[in-house]
Amino acid sequence: MSSFKPLLFGVACTVMLAPSCAKKSETAHAPTTDALPPVAEVKAADAPVSPTAITEAVPAAANVAPVAVAPTAAKAEVKAADAPVPPTAIAEAVPAAANVAPVAVAPTAAKTETCDGVLFNSQCVHKGDTATFGKYPQATETPEPIEWLVLDIDTSKGQMLLLSKYVLDAKPYNTYNNTSFTTITWEKCTLRTWLNGTFKTTAFSTSEQQQIALTHLDNPNNQYYFTNGGNATNDYVFLLSLADALSQTSDVAGSGKYFSSDAERKSMATKYAIDNGAVVSKPSCATTCANIQCSTRWWLRSPGLDRLSAATVFSWGDVTHGGYNVDTDIGVRPALWVKY
Repeated sequence: MSSFKPLLFGVACTVMLAPSCAKKSETAHAPTTDALPPVAEVKAADAPVSPTAITEAVPAAANVAPVAVAPTAAKAEVKAADAPVPPTAIAEAVPAAANVAPVAVAPTAAKTETCDGVLFNSQCVHKGDTATFGKYPQATETPEPIEWLVLDIDTSKGQMLLLSKYVLDAKPYNTYNNTSFTTITWEKCTLRTWLNGTFKTTAFSTSEQQQIALTHLDNPNNQYYFTNGGNATNDYVFLLSLADALSQTSDVAGSGKYFSSDAERKSMATKYAIDNGAVVSKPSCATTCANIQCSTRWWLRSPGLDRLSAATVFSWGDVTHGGYNVDTDIGVRPALWVKY
């Protein structure tokens, strides 16, 4: 799986357009005066020119710097004067060109395309890559760049589907606030409210929020227990569905979009998520998540076994169709479509 950084996560793709080049002068032995004001062509007078006048004029011309020819400049046509021109006019006209600086031809500006930061580009970022977008507390309370996995690219819409590489926090799917238990769906759960409110405004700047696409989500029933999935929703930030998370080898129709194995679904918890309740297999993960035993379970938006549960992905990457009770603190891996 390749990765790009910017900023951050650094995949960088650069396309350079070759600059145009100025043509070399075709007569290196004599300076051109195309870029100078028109100078009258001079004929020698009938009277002979003294040899000293010629030797004074030629050395002066040798010091004249070449002047680049402007391709669009029109050449002025000049005719010789009818009256004889004194020999001193030659020596006075030629040195004047020595003070004219060469005309530089500006090359075409180089064009650079980059994938750093939020400037995603489908020519630079590919499905399976890692990108950086937004910031959220991870190792400490100080926000750090969020790494995302590029799950899909929709070139027709100019959008990319991102899933956080790590479990960023731990939250209940729904908080009841001392009210009676009722049927909970994605449309009505408190985790959806938190993702599209507090998380979105905390993790992303104003300009980054504008880059997140509003996504229409179907919320189908649980394919195994037929639990009601509720109404369709429109969200900026969301969780993957049960169908999204199933492997490509699953026997459930329409599954296998993004993962081919349990290993691909498995996700490590950040220290911040562990501190907030994400369950990992051993205490040492509170200080480091560098090994396989630091993975944790994470919520899906689909319903679970009954009206009071939601589906999850277990610590080892397998999908739990029956899920957990919605009031349990479980890991959160936000997903979103970002415009490029």
